[in-house]
Amino acid sequence: MSDFSITVNGKTVPVIKGQTVLQASLAAGIDIPVFCWHPQLVPVGACRICLVEIEKFPKLQVACATPATDGMVVHTESPKVVKARQGVLEFILAHHPLDCPTCDKGGECDLQNITFKYGLDYSRLEEPKHRFIVDADSTFDDYRIGPEIIRNQNRCIHCYRCTRITDEVCFEDDLGAYQRGYHTEILPPPGREIRNLYSGNVVEYCPVGALTNTDWRYKVRVWLTKQANVVCSLCPDGCNLTLWSFHNKLFRATAHPNEKIDRGFICDVGRYGYQYVQSSDRLKTPMIKKGGQLVEASWEEALDFIKRHVSEHKTKLSGSGFFGLIGPTSSNEEVYSFQRFLRRVIGTNNIDHRLNRKRRLSLTTEINGKSIAPDVGTYDDLDQADTYVVYASDLHTENPITALRLKRGIRHRDARLITINARPTHLAVRTGAIQLMHKPGAGVLALLGLINGLLGQPGLDQASMGISDAAIAEFRKQHAALGLDKIAANAGLKPEDLEAAIAALAKSETTVILTGSDFGRYPFRDEELAALHDLRRVCKSAKLLVMPTDSNSVGAEWLGALPDRLPGKLGMDGKTKFEDLWRGPISDSVGKDTLAILDAINEDEIECGFVFNSDPARSFADGVYAKEVLEKLKTLIVIDSFMTDTARLADVLLPRTSFAEFEGTRTNWEGRVQYSQGAIKPTFQAKPGCEIIELLADALGNSFDQPHEADVYAEMRKILSNLPERFAQFTADGCLLRAESQIERAGLVPVEYHPVPADSEYPYYLAIENADHHRGTLTERSESLMRFANEPYVGISEGEAKALGISEGDLIKVESRTGKVVVKVRVIAGLPDKMVLVPENFDELKPNLLTGLKEKFDLVKIAEM
Repeated sequence: MSDFSITVNGKTVPVIKGQTVLQASLAAGIDIPVFCWHPQLVPVGACRICLVEIEKFPKLQVACATPATDGMVVHTESPKVVKARQGVLEFILAHHPLDCPTCDKGGECDLQNITFKYGLDYSRLEEPKHRFIVDADSTFDDYRIGPEIIRNQNRCIHCYRCTRITDEVCFEDDLGAYQRGYHTEILPPPGREIRNLYSGNVVEYCPVGALTNTDWRYKVRVWLTKQANVVCSLCPDGCNLTLWSFHNKLFRATAHPNEKIDRGFICDVGRYGYQYVQSSDRLKTPMIKKGGQLVEASWEEALDFIKRHVSEHKTKLSGSGFFGLIGPTSSNEEVYSFQRFLRRVIGTNNIDHRLNRKRRLSLTTEINGKSIAPDVGTYDDLDQADTYVVYASDLHTENPITALRLKRGIRHRDARLITINARPTHLAVRTGAIQLMHKPGAGVLALLGLINGLLGQPGLDQASMGISDAAIAEFRKQHAALGLDKIAANAGLKPEDLEAAIAALAKSETTVILTGSDFGRYPFRDEELAALHDLRRVCKSAKLLVMPTDSNSVGAEWLGALPDRLPGKLGMDGKTKFEDLWRGPISDSVGKDTLAILDAINEDEIECGFVFNSDPARSFADGVYAKEVLEKLKTLIVIDSFMTDTARLADVLLPRTSFAEFEGTRTNWEGRVQYSQGAIKPTFQAKPGCEIIELLADALGNSFDQPHEADVYAEMRKILSNLPERFAQFTADGCLLRAESQIERAGLVPVEYHPVPADSEYPYYLAIENADHHRGTLTERSESLMRFANEPYVGISEGEAKALGISEGDLIKVESRTGKVVVKVRVIAGLPDKMVLVPENFDELKPNLLTGLKEKFDLVKIAEM
């Protein structure tokens, strides 16, 4: 649909109102060179290379900043335009070094390419070129300005893409332009580095070689590489990446722009996280435990061992004596194959992917019974909302690209952000959000304050919200003792912040509420979910999005990695369909979840299990208990890429390939299924997950004859029929999975509030976070990411440090009723007193040693060593 048309080089070009000459021309396939322009940035016309001739205009115009108007006649390649571009290039090259043979941007440099097309083959400059000298004794003028980024100012053409990306897109301030004219330098502020979570984008979108990164520079020439488009497996956002390889080795990851998801900007965790694929501690061969030690074995020996031992267990035990745990970063095809193997070959429904739950409250059956199920949503919902509520989440580190969407809404649509957390978050600080920072465990109280305040707003549209007078009266009766001032005081909130948040929500026409990982860990999650449901009800057009914790958690639920759900989220009463598909009987009894599985092992009811791409000894809420229980198993088979804590307990260990070594599909938090290519061939003796599961099934006498991901996908599609027929038919939009909901949403539901009881022996509240540039347990295998944060720490407040006489870097002991750790201190500005912050990303510091299963509250004490 176009609003009018213009003529470009004699061709009629349709235009949507608001488009510039450049946008309309590019959309019509007409090339106009650019340096400073980027579709996600406000055009500034800084470089002038996009000059075009427009009839009836007295001078040439920059196409990137000139709005197209009806009937406009444009010439992009006239002699006048070509001469002007030659002049622009002559000025740019006046001081630009002609070091293309040694420049790392060679082969993909916009300046190089445009100069070949428009530039002159001579220079009229007779004076010496101006040179930014970093080291007078060095031939090179490279200057490190961040953990990964190196600047060569001599190559800079002052397009300011880098500083504008940092400011406009990322809401950061760690890169700027200093001085004026050709003395202008691109630098971080004095005393700082560029190290924001999106810093790698300034390298990717630098049109010349002024900004490069350690990850890629001087390792391989770009024209020698192969590219594969993959889906990032490190968080649920589902960003699209291009992996660049040479001789079956990965050299870098860049954005593969997807307008539905990342819009061409990725975080550093996704950009550098791929390096774990080539980590030196990858499992290289199968291993079998002999004499208490895991020793290398052949695939034949390992499969024979499994066949003998599993067969022995099967003759003695029913399917209830087995279990299977799969990690939620596994692909859809791996999840489907794994649960099918357990159900059909082993005969058990004891399957789960939820490893970090301390208590039962899933996002399926339990909450459906309360009629308070969360909504499903997409990035488009974020683009349309005028108010965001981020609850119990450090969205910046947990969902970096989702956070960018919120920033874009704030920047371009004046959307408001309200954060409700027990600790400060980077997102709130950088965006000027209304921060409701409450006491630990008082999140419900903060939500009640918002609900109470909104119910008291004039003009509350009860009819559209589906709230009766009786429901409001009952809610007020239940919380009569909780006025706003009292709520603010008990929750530790500033009354003016609470009132500002209420006012913002009352004005909001469309609200999106997002939750994060702290929500899953809070002891009062049931009450919080009820309160979030009520908040959704008293806001206009509100959606409640409970963000999954891992990259394919949504896919794991859809593909059957649950004890009470078959693929397609079908109940056990739908088993006939799968018995026909899998050519044999399966159990219709509901299996055990992770909590019940561990208890059953502890009670000697389960003797044999399969753990696939999962590390319960490190991920389960009580690491000590998980390890003790797993050690009781008669036979433990682990399929993984690394020697994890759980793998060390295995009787048989099978090496699995990484995400980059096989094709398949993944499902992001929207429920969007995307296709991911294999970038390199399997390394060492590792095999793709689907092939390993097929080998296991074949060894145990029930082959499915589906060793490849494409084979498994073809069968998956018989359950999820809206998926494309073949991998090759996937488009950038992917495919959204949606279930028919028959849940009648409740009105206001009762909400109870229980304060965290004081504990004089363990007075500190333990919070778990992601360290800078880390997510999960794989990123510590990335050399680049370790340059940002390379050791564990315990964060305490400035007040606590002063009171305890502890300084940055001192060793302290953190102890709970379950365990203790000794680690260095980091003093964190803004962190409230009586809170201890621990990252979950380092092998030397495992938070689940402190979070005992029997303890409802994660409380600790600290002492200087």
